[in-house]
Parts: sequence; C-alpha cells; structure tokens
Amino acid sequence: HINPFTPYWVVVSYYCFTKGAGILPDGPLDAAIGGSVLLETTKTPPETPFLVVTWSFGANNIGISTPSGENIGVNYTGRARITHSTGSLELSRLTAADSGDYGVSIIPSTGGQESGTITLRVHAPVSDVTIDPETLNLVEFNKSLRLSCNSSGSPLSFLWIKDGSEITASDRVQITDGGRLLSIVNVRRDDQGSYTCKVSNPVSTATSDPATVTVYSETNHAAGSDITMVCSADSSPPAQFTWYLNGSQLQDTGSELKLVDVNKTQSGSYSCQAFNTETLRFQISEPAASGSGLSRKWMKDDSDLILTDNMKLHDNNRVLSFTTVSRNDNGEYVCNITSSFGSRVANFSLTVNCKYCDVQLIFIVQ
Repeated sequence: HINPFTPYWVVVSYYCFTKGAGILPDGPLDAAIGGSVLLETTKTPPETPFLVVTWSFGANNIGISTPSGENIGVNYTGRARITHSTGSLELSRLTAADSGDYGVSIIPSTGGQESGTITLRVHAPVSDVTIDPETLNLVEFNKSLRLSCNSSGSPLSFLWIKDGSEITASDRVQITDGGRLLSIVNVRRDDQGSYTCKVSNPVSTATSDPATVTVYSETNHAAGSDITMVCSADSSPPAQFTWYLNGSQLQDTGSELKLVDVNKTQSGSYSCQAFNTETLRFQISEPAASGSGLSRKWMKDDSDLILTDNMKLHDNNRVLSFTTVSRNDNGEYVCNITSSFGSRVANFSLTVNCKYCDVQLIFIVQ
C-alpha cells in the first residue's frame, strides 16, 4: 500500500505570525481548557477540491489533508480534524499548552498557495467564586467594610454588585488589587444590603453567593430609663440563661434582664444565650426598640420569613414563637424594627439540637 501523502507532496510554507492574517480571521481566538475550538478559514468549498491543506502549530506539524484523506501528527491523534472542503481545523481536549500561533497553507487546484495565521489563547474557566468578609455586621460611621473576592481561573476580571447594581469607586468606596478587594470606609445605613462578586474571563463567567451586610445605628436611651430584655426557651429539660454585655458575661442568669435607672456606663451590645442539657442553643443580639408608629418585619436567611405550622407571630409581631422545633428551623433570623425615631435590626442565630422544644424571642422596652 502506497502512502498517498508524503511521497507526492512537498509543501514549503513561510508564516509571519500576527494576530490574524491571510485566509484566517483576525484574532486572537479564545477557548476553554478541556473544550474544543474551530479554526475556520475564510474559504468557501471550491468546485474542485483543494490539492493540499496543511496546518502547523509554531514549528510543529499538526496534519496534512488531501482529497484522498488526512494524515494527523502523532501529538494530535484523536483530537485534531481537518475539514478539507474549507481547510478549517478543529481541536478538542484543549490544554494550556495549546495556546500559541497556528498557521494554515492551502494549495488550490488552480495552483499557487494561500496561507493564514491566527493566535489561540486557552484559558482556565472561572470557578469557585467566593466572598471573604472581615465582618458583615458593622456600626454606622464607626467601621469600614472590607470584602475580598476569591476565584479560580485565568485571566480574571472582577465586578462588584450591591442589590443588583454595579458598584463604582468613589471617595468612600475603593476597589483595589485588580478589582478583587472592595473597601467602604465609615459605612452608612445605605451601605447595608446584599453584595455579590461577578468574575469573568474570555470563556466564562461566575457569580458568588450573596454576602448580606448589616449596618447598625446606635440606639439611644435617656439616662434614668428602665429597660427590660426577656429571653425565653420553653424546653424539656428547662432552659438555662446567660447574659452578655459587649461579649463579656454578666452575673445575671435569669431569663429576664432588667436595667433600672440606666447610665452611660451600661451602654453597649447585649446578648442572651439559652441552653439545656439537650444542647438547644440560640443567641440573640438584642437592640431594644420603642417609639410611635412601631412596625416589625421578620426575615430568615436573608428572605422574608414564611410562617410554617410550628411558627406563630403575635403581640403585633413582637413575639416569634416556635413549637416542637426541628433542625429545619436552624438559621439566621432578623427582625427589622421601624418607628418614627428611626429603624433598628435585631438578629439572632438559632441552632436546634434537641428533639422537641418550644422557643420564644421577646423584645420589651419600658
């Protein structure tokens, strides 16, 4: 059997590699690692087939095609195919090593030679996009927000989005480290919201899960006021309680914490922890609220709270109670409190480990 390719054709091609030239379109052409790409010529199928089509990668031969068939080089067997009618080349199972300059030479039946070059860039797709925050809970005018966006893939471009709108740099907003780091100094209440990071490259795009930022304003109470905070967990065995001020444990151990004739030294963040021997635990960040026209809206895990059969809101939405809670009730609960004096947010994390128990959260301001 006579090999129809090498004995009869000696093809000498000279390429001057640019981004795109000759019978190939302008480049560069982008493709993803593991994917495939079609390097199409600008030729239409002639009435009489081309005599020879040859493709090369740099100084390496990819393959030769004649009307009788094609001869693909060893390094490209099983992943390169030449379409003889147009002279196009299809490459599959791409790797980063396939990035570079490709050349094609076509000898038509009328003689002569036509050639072209194009640059191929093979990229790793974008994946594993996450936001890494320093903290998501800040105090207005007192803290700065810093979010970093992490992702796999190359090359990467970053876009920060808040509540569906693109974030741009300003006096308070800084986007640095090639767009990966978002910083907002002296946060305000309107900086509160849902932040996402959108990462893209020439072959793919991915978006992070949202990071919900909460900005608290300080609640002011007049000196000499009386304030009562109640934390209850109806469970079997009975719950025990611990109170904290600014993270430091207080001596009070009951379900009710009373502050009488308050003074400036008692300012801070109060929290309550309830637990029992079945290790039902939940923590409440307790900002007491009062004022005319008071309204309350409950949320769970950044969405409006949908009451299930074991939940109940009563006392003008001041109390959210659970009966026979299950692990499905685990999550982050938020009560948005609005009055004529402003607004506050009360939030707590609920973790259920006991089999059956009732839980109540109560806000009382006197």
